[in-house]
Amino acid sequence: FIVPQHDEVFPFINGYARVRNETRYGIIDMKGRIIVPVSFDEVSDMSEGMFAVRQGVFPKCLSGYYDTT
Repeated sequence: FIVPQHDEVFPFINGYARVRNETRYGIIDMKGRIIVPVSFDEVSDMSEGMFAVRQGVFPKCLSGYYDTT
């Protein structure tokens, strides 16, 4: 019996999937390890080995990238 750890898991793309817990998002790998902490308001799908992340609401938000390479 496996206990769910996330409210929602999006489809895997290139070995990574976005996950949602309540209103926060992050990234897991195929083994379920957290790659990007589940603490962001928005996380994009991977592009060129990086995930764009956003915390907060425009214009008072912080954004950046997590590099997986």
